[in-house]
Amino acid sequence: GPTLGGVLLTFGEASAWRLIFAINAPIGILALYLLWRRVPAAGLRGSRKLDIPGAVLATAGLGMIAWGLTALGIEAGERLAPPAVMLVGGFATLGAFVWWESRAADPMIRLSLFANRAFFGANLYTLLLFLGFNAILFFLPMTIIAGWGRPEWQASLLFAPLSLFIGTLSARVGRLADRIGTRSLLTAGALVVAFCYAALALTMPLMDLWRVTLPILLLNGLGMALLVSPLSAAVMTAAPDEDSGAASGINNAVARSAGLIAVAAFGALAGTLFNAGVAGVTGLETAGFGAALDGAVEPVALQRFAEATNSAFAAIAYAAAALCLSAAIVAWMTQPRRPYA
Repeated sequence: GPTLGGVLLTFGEASAWRLIFAINAPIGILALYLLWRRVPAAGLRGSRKLDIPGAVLATAGLGMIAWGLTALGIEAGERLAPPAVMLVGGFATLGAFVWWESRAADPMIRLSLFANRAFFGANLYTLLLFLGFNAILFFLPMTIIAGWGRPEWQASLLFAPLSLFIGTLSARVGRLADRIGTRSLLTAGALVVAFCYAALALTMPLMDLWRVTLPILLLNGLGMALLVSPLSAAVMTAAPDEDSGAASGINNAVARSAGLIAVAAFGALAGTLFNAGVAGVTGLETAGFGAALDGAVEPVALQRFAEATNSAFAAIAYAAAALCLSAAIVAWMTQPRRPYA
């Protein structure tokens, strides 16, 4: 996906970026076809209603938190409402969501699942790790394209090893998890990813795409391949069989929410640090993090632009590394030492 998107942006017309959203369409259609043909139908036990109030509360709460975090990096005159109001409202709405789920006859999320230490730990691991992962996935291409002046296809090509390693190694790692358990693999994978993100932060000033950044992301792909299958196994085995579908859905929602929060929170951080780095520099009055410069600027201003971009991303990468290190600790402390029987 990222690689195809980069090619479209580089070699397509100005409006080609819209086609990026169509990349997933044929893949989704194929997935639906395989689901229809290969997965046996299972009858529902009893009747359950859709948890409409729960869905509304969860969506509204996450939306307000994302908006509030994003607004932290926006000028006061351009905000629709103070960020603090949106953040407080978002957390209050999520609190109402938890209250509703604990009382609903057919809740969207059975809160009792989180009483299981391994299940709770696997989801906390997911939240921490994917906060860092999505921050790097979103902001590294912006840094390389805008700050380093590289074309989109080169920035997107860096993430091809991630898909390659996950696609080719996940089955083998899954079989290994069946033999030795998930704890060591989840811990090792998160530690490798944390190391890679710290290495990205340290090497940003070098701006060496092929000899420095690419090898780091190759190792990052290996680290992610070590944890993807064990994470799914940890979630599914920690929940009772009758709740396996709900467990998978909860974990997927946690991962998607982590991506939403990461882009909003780290976007505000990047914007604030970048603006501080270019403050007072002639020619950069309207510059923004991740945005290409409009027109020619003096070499000194161009250097400050690159330095400010690199510094802002380095802060993101260090924070992402800390999150992944925390995920490794969570995995080691919450997951069972031996595989489930």
